[in-house]
Amino acid sequence: MEKSDITLRAGDVPKQYAVCYNHECPRAGECLRHLAYTVLPKEEEVKLCVLPQAWQGNECRQFAEARPVRLVWGMSRLFQDVPKWQATVIRHDLMRLFSSERTYFRYRRGEFLITPEQQSRVADIFRKYGYTAERQYDHTKLAYYFDVPGFGSYHANTSRRTNKKLSERQ
Repeated sequence: MEKSDITLRAGDVPKQYAVCYNHECPRAGECLRHLAYTVLPKEEEVKLCVLPQAWQGNECRQFAEARPVRLVWGMSRLFQDVPKWQATVIRHDLMRLFSSERTYFRYRRGEFLITPEQQSRVADIFRKYGYTAERQYDHTKLAYYFDVPGFGSYHANTSRRTNKKLSERQ
């Protein structure tokens, strides 16, 4: 799927995400911050934004590549090929990855998106125990990833996404 196949809507942009309104920037066409600015509703008058000071030399320190990534949520199918005795050990490693047992189960239920970095670390944990097959998550979609606290969580964002709404947007 190409970048042009993914449609970004104003409701997808987290409230706390800084946008860039600089149309003259040489990298505007490849920047997620500028793309996010272009989809804002015309009636929106106040928004967190990147200031011109972000440009240092020939580089913007706030540049964010507008590249869709694989976003996943829900982990009830993660252990399909793992024997129960080994699943327990792997699950404990995952609980450490997600910081606690409670948080792990919230990720497992699909209350939070699993970031690309977390997906990589989950794969590393399974590889450590000899499982090289790609892990199967409950839901997958190709979308833009906004690297801000709370993005994709059940409780975050102005759109107040729920699991049902996330599923509908696949």
